[in-house]
Parts: sequence; structure tokens; C-alpha cells
Amino acid sequence: MLFGGGEFLMEAMELITDEPAFDAAWLDFCRLFNASNADKLARYGISFNSGGFSQLYAKLQCYAGERLNDTTLKQAAWNIITSNTVGVWPPVTQVGGTDVLNPINEIANLATNDAGSLSLSEYAIMAIAPELAPNSLASIVGAEKESWDQATVAGSEDDQKLAGIEKGKKVTRIWRRLLCL
Repeated sequence: MLFGGGEFLMEAMELITDEPAFDAAWLDFCRLFNASNADKLARYGISFNSGGFSQLYAKLQCYAGERLNDTTLKQAAWNIITSNTVGVWPPVTQVGGTDVLNPINEIANLATNDAGSLSLSEYAIMAIAPELAPNSLASIVGAEKESWDQATVAGSEDDQKLAGIEKGKKVTRIWRRLLCL
């Protein structure tokens, strides 16, 4: 479910309404990928390793929490992201001397796929469950709309007026707008 697969299915499940078995399997996957061995054992009768990348699949866990109205799943996703050390890189260092033609700033071992995937997971969790953001992020997530740089947020107030959405009316799945899905 990396590289957009999870985002694709999050959106597609609103359209795939005639396959309840697929929807149930999808929610099981989202809910149980990062689950404890006890939860996997209770559901499947066996315990297994999901294969890692828990920080990237936390967004699916949070999505399952939203769909199932389960705050504990959303909180677990926040816990994974805030305690994550995979994909957290050292500070920028300057490289110079005979190693390069001109001095440059570098982040050693930065992998663009890791950085992009981790960022998407973090953005999704912030968009789906902002009310559970840790205090260090609460001021950012809960900032007044006027203070945000809205250049990349889909669905401005003008777009909402054109679509016939009344100002102040809660838009279903607002997190999708924030993710530009």
C-alpha cells in the first residue's frame, strides 16, 4: 500500500459500495497491519509479522479509526508517528574541501522515497485526527484558517460556493480536501 495505494483505496471505497466483503477486508487490513499479535491472533487465529513500515501504514490505521469511529486506532497512529525514528534524518551538514567542487549543504543518507512516504503518512494523520495531535503540534494543526498558507489546499471557500456548499456547514471527509484527494 505504499506509493499512493492506500490513498487510492481510501478514496475508492466511497465509490465501491457493492462489494461489502472487499470493504470489510480492506478495513481489516487497515486496522490490523500495525495491530498487536493478540489482535491478529483474535481475528485470524495466527500471529504474524506484518513486514515493517509501521510508520507508513499508520495512516491506514488512522483511516480505519475514522471509518470505524474508533479513537483508539487514531491515537495508536499518532503514537506510531510521534515515536517514530525510522526516516528521521540527521541535521544538515556542510560538505566542502576536496569532497566537492563547491561547498554544499547535505543531509546524509536522505532517501527521497522514505521522506515522501513518511510525510504523506504524517499529513494524512494530521488531517484525519487533528483533535488527537500532541501538544507540540496542536497549535499548528488547530491554527486559524487565515494563518495557513492555503496555496496547496484543495477546495477554497470560492470553490465551495460554486459547489453549493454553505459556509460553516461541515464538509464530509474534510481530511480528503486537506490531502488534495
